[in-house]
Amino acid sequence: MHNEPSGSKKQMQSAPASNATSRRSAARTSTIHASSSDRHAHVVSMRVKDIDKHERRTHTLRTTHKILPFVIAGVVVAALLACTYAVLRNSDVFSIQEVHVEGVNHLTSSDMAALMRVNAHDNLLTVDTHGITQRLERNSWIERAQVSCIFPHTLRVSVKERSMAAVVELVSASGQTKKLWAIARDKTWLMPLPQATSDAGKRTNPQVFVDASTALRITHVALGVQGEIGKKCSDASIVNALDIASSLTTDLAQRIVEVRACTNDETSLVLDNGVEVAFGQATHMRDKERVVLEVLAQYEGKVSYINVRNPSTPTWRAIQ
Repeated sequence: MHNEPSGSKKQMQSAPASNATSRRSAARTSTIHASSSDRHAHVVSMRVKDIDKHERRTHTLRTTHKILPFVIAGVVVAALLACTYAVLRNSDVFSIQEVHVEGVNHLTSSDMAALMRVNAHDNLLTVDTHGITQRLERNSWIERAQVSCIFPHTLRVSVKERSMAAVVELVSASGQTKKLWAIARDKTWLMPLPQATSDAGKRTNPQVFVDASTALRITHVALGVQGEIGKKCSDASIVNALDIASSLTTDLAQRIVEVRACTNDETSLVLDNGVEVAFGQATHMRDKERVVLEVLAQYEGKVSYINVRNPSTPTWRAIQ
């Protein structure tokens, strides 16, 4: 056995201890660095977040300071406008002093006043223009109405009326009574026609009687057909008669004085020279119209009856 120097033995014993100590120190150093790094990252993250919050808060305050005067001004203006409106709507500043009506030919001033219902206390700020429009358009004569305010004192009413297409003779189911009805081109029943000298006739616009005197007559309608003011006509024979009259495009249309609307197939026209034309349904209008004009041109004053229900095989009858 060799004896080693005691100094070497101590060095060998101290070396492991020194290495262990170094390792523990390194571990602590690593742990410290890691903790320090973690703490540093955490602090940096919090700082960014705080900065972001601060910037948003600062931006919000600046924006609020910029907008606030405008908001306050808007509230003040709105309050002033509301107060001004409240005062004006109860004053005479915009009182209705004139009602200007356009396009009315078949209604009287009394009729229009009853429909509009504008009173002395209304002004342009409170008048119900929509309600007036609705009431006007419920009248059978009025197809379309527009109501507007013209400041400071005028209410403007513009109306498009329906035009009278024909006067229809309606006979009661018993056949005992007959009544004349005005009907429009769009097949709306306009009104029953009173006697011009009656009380109802005196309250009716004279233009109604002028138009009725020159309007097409539709006769021989089936018994019991009834008219209803403002409603569309649903009787097929009357509708067919109106379709025939409105579809003619030549001088023949001006020569018709009466349409006998027994049924669709038996509808006939009476011309101003007394000739009766068996026309039938409102089909093949151009062909039927052409044949009638040709026969009239060739036998004017010599025929009393022309049948064009089938325009390809027309027939006519000479005056006896």
